[in-house]
Amino acid sequence: MPSPVPYHRGFGGRVPDVLPAAIVVVVAGGMLLAAMGVHLLNGLWERPDLSPLASIAGWAAASVLLIGALLVWGGTLPVLESFVPSFDLSAWHGPVLPTVLMAALAIPVGGENDTRGDGRGVVSWTRALHYLPAFALTLALLLQVSSSSASAHDAEWVTPLRFALAVCAGLGARGLGQALQVLAGGGSSSQWPGTLTYSLLTLVSGSAMVVNLWQQGTVWGRAGPEIQGGLAGAWLVWSASGLAPGRQPQLRAVLTAVAALLLMAVAIGGA
Repeated sequence: MPSPVPYHRGFGGRVPDVLPAAIVVVVAGGMLLAAMGVHLLNGLWERPDLSPLASIAGWAAASVLLIGALLVWGGTLPVLESFVPSFDLSAWHGPVLPTVLMAALAIPVGGENDTRGDGRGVVSWTRALHYLPAFALTLALLLQVSSSSASAHDAEWVTPLRFALAVCAGLGARGLGQALQVLAGGGSSSQWPGTLTYSLLTLVSGSAMVVNLWQQGTVWGRAGPEIQGGLAGAWLVWSASGLAPGRQPQLRAVLTAVAALLLMAVAIGGA
């Protein structure tokens, strides 16, 4: 006998299940929008400096999304389920799982906002681009939560590999925000998110290949062609970004943006 659908079709029947998740997403999205607005205002007026308010909003949004990500992954992922009690995860299914983790990790809450450019106004408004990938992921998360897909429930989304891919893609999205700032002429920025993403991607891909080769006799195991091609493409483009001349930051930013988008597509893509 097939398992019952966790919610009814139609918006009215979905409210009890979707409403808590939608509130979390809307609150985080509002905070990110406020952070971007603060930096845009700082680009127009030099006094007073409102950038600390943007940092507070970013920390709050990251905390909300990260707590939600840990709850939903902890209730389903075998590695984490012993640390978090079970919750009703009917609204958090399929691509919602990696997207919420990516959005939480994509929010700039470290020192990468401390950039230098030609002028304070230019630097300030370009800092808003740091939050743009996280805000886009939050909008995508809201659409995913409010929609229904039967195939999403059938896909194998809760696996250690997909969790690791979501972490890499979230850090890559943070690097994407920095790349957008460089392309907008906002000056140089911290390179650690991109470097950490590349290192972690290399570690995850290499470890998965070794484990699959040892256990199953194949390099990729049960990973689909989308994951295989996406991971290989993202790693190659990111390698090219690291080899690009340091005197051409725009070229490195373009390659970083392409690699980050590929990695995000792999993390959200179907199983």
